[in-house]
Amino acid sequence: MNRMKAMPALVLLAHCASCALPPNLRSPDLRDGARSEREAALDADDDAGSLDASSDVTADQQAIDAEPVDTIDVLELDQQDSAADAALDSADTPAPDTGVDTGIDVRSDTGSDTGVDTGSDTGVDTGVDVPNDVRPDVTCLAPTMACGGACVDVLSSSAHCGACGRACTGSSGCVSGVCRSVNDRCASATVLGTDPVNRTFFGTLRGATVEPGDCTAAVSTVFYSWTVTAPSLVYASVTSNTSFRPKVAFRARCSATSTCGSDGCNDLRFEQSFAYVNSGTVYLEVGSTTAGDGDFTLTVSTIRTPVNNLGGVSEASALPVAATYDRTQTLVTTTTASTVCGGLGMLPGMMLFWLSCPTSPGGSLVASTCFPTRALDTVLEYRSATGDTTCIDDVGASACGPSIAGAGVGAELDHPIARGANLHTVTLRQKTASPYNTGVVRLTLTRPPGI
Repeated sequence: MNRMKAMPALVLLAHCASCALPPNLRSPDLRDGARSEREAALDADDDAGSLDASSDVTADQQAIDAEPVDTIDVLELDQQDSAADAALDSADTPAPDTGVDTGIDVRSDTGSDTGVDTGSDTGVDTGVDVPNDVRPDVTCLAPTMACGGACVDVLSSSAHCGACGRACTGSSGCVSGVCRSVNDRCASATVLGTDPVNRTFFGTLRGATVEPGDCTAAVSTVFYSWTVTAPSLVYASVTSNTSFRPKVAFRARCSATSTCGSDGCNDLRFEQSFAYVNSGTVYLEVGSTTAGDGDFTLTVSTIRTPVNNLGGVSEASALPVAATYDRTQTLVTTTTASTVCGGLGMLPGMMLFWLSCPTSPGGSLVASTCFPTRALDTVLEYRSATGDTTCIDDVGASACGPSIAGAGVGAELDHPIARGANLHTVTLRQKTASPYNTGVVRLTLTRPPGI
């Protein structure tokens, strides 16, 4: 029985006397005739009565057990079973991908290429170099160099002067690969526009020389110019950004001679100057009085002044250095001032001005025409080179305060002054045209320290 248990189920079925195998499982060695002879022998035993029913079953079983196992049948069944399993396994196992992808990848390649290109780049780049491409694939012939993916003449390019990325600043240009001043002659002055107000520029004295007419103290100079449309005060200040000591002066024309003076501020890196100009072109000379040269910051401005109609010239007076001014005077009818303040066009007026230094502390400016003896209706206006401005028109009793008799025709200005270098002006102007020839007025003024 143990051997029977070890046999495959299909073998047991093959030897079952009471079960007929399906045709596909029958062994070719089991013939119908052999089976019939065995059954006939059993039937004969039964007829003879030598065995009872139980003995018949036992005999049948013993005959089956005694029959030798058909080894060929077992091997063939095992081989068929193994072939079927192998077919199923081969169906489950995917075949290797030996073809070429013909579709389009729909997802981005997020991995990094880790390989190293070993071949030489013999092609020409037709696209734009990306930021990481620090060596553009361009071939340039001297004197050009590959800068930013293009061939640049470094002997004349202001953006790449002498080398890639070396830019010329201010009013300098690239000459033979070196940043040099391009306005070191009055005839080639850099133009700054028309009536500029508080305009700042950057310039250089690098490579500059001198020419006839320069102030005698200068060892190198450059020039600027701008157009003035009405009688004005023109102002310029220069701050050295390196170690040279600057000088600044105005010329009415290129053939004139510049007079270099000092603003009195005693600042070795700063200089400022002003001039009266009627109209036309004004020329500005910026120079160095020391052997060194370098870069600088330039600020220019234009402030309109009262005009002397007899000569058509600017009419302004420097305010005394004293902090207090108190004067009674008659506004000259031939001098007129046109300002936005108070309206009514050009009427008699006067202007006072002063300079402050880089170290000036600032403070409060107070000017007044509020006196009982006043005979004129007046306005006061403050204006500076940095563009600061204010207007006081005598509207109502509040102009001079309720304690002043005849309030409403005087004006009082109280304005904060910022610290630092500047040109400051105060204009006093008659407001009404009648009475026109009785221009007696008293003006008092206090101001922060200046020069």
